[in-house]
Amino acid sequence: MVKKNPLVSITIPTYNSEETFETTLQSVIDQDYGNYEIIVIDKESNDRTLEIARKFNCKIFNDTGKLLGSRYIGVRESKGEFVVLLDSDQVLDKTSISRTVKLMNEQDWDMVFLEEDSYLPLNTIEKLTSLDRRAYHKKRVIDPSKSVLLPRVFRKAVISKAFEKIPHDLFEFVILQDHAIIYHECYKISKRVGYVPKAVYHREPKTIRELFEHYYAWGTRSLEGFERLPREYQEMFLRKLNSRSKSVDFGLDFILSLPILAIKGTGYYFGNYSAKLKALNG
Repeated sequence: MVKKNPLVSITIPTYNSEETFETTLQSVIDQDYGNYEIIVIDKESNDRTLEIARKFNCKIFNDTGKLLGSRYIGVRESKGEFVVLLDSDQVLDKTSISRTVKLMNEQDWDMVFLEEDSYLPLNTIEKLTSLDRRAYHKKRVIDPSKSVLLPRVFRKAVISKAFEKIPHDLFEFVILQDHAIIYHECYKISKRVGYVPKAVYHREPKTIRELFEHYYAWGTRSLEGFERLPREYQEMFLRKLNSRSKSVDFGLDFILSLPILAIKGTGYYFGNYSAKLKALNG
């Protein structure tokens, strides 16, 4: 029997997130869907993050592990039929949850991609980053070994089963690959994946330097613990990397966003190369 207004658990990992967190939580409060809970999984923040979480009556759990472990705690402690994996720098459209719940029930979806875009892009870097996001969302490739897109909403029954398959020792060191590992395991359980347009917005780097440093950090962190991952996950990430170009729509948005792609790619590969040199030099 389909519940008309099922409980939705919105899980948000945090670490010193005060700069963006209040806007994220306000976007949840402003939803036109009222039956939800907010679960915050905090990694020892020493700024105003927890003060903000208490202000919005969030359920707060502490975690000393890494991001994959925080995602697990959020799912484990959730009470809802649906679980949302939200980040502390994202903003939901006010109808995101209501539209998602309605379509998941009507279409019998187990997971949903929320279309992502930039949040209030003002300068050139932010606007070009927005075009880059749109180019990847136009094709809507759902295979986790080929697509850069990741679902944000899951039936709890499915994501809970997925976490049973993930080795729990990974919770202590996986950061960058957390969401992709979750989707990889969920996709083995169900291929019923849907899509909700105009749903979530990201705060973007505002300068070339910020964008480069962001992807440089991604490049360095991509190697952290990679050799400790099960071979299945390693192969999935390599296929995803090699198939990345197949996920993009090579239209006008892609062409206009080429400068952003160049900065992101340069940052990532410089970071990756730096991490490899550091590992070789011991």
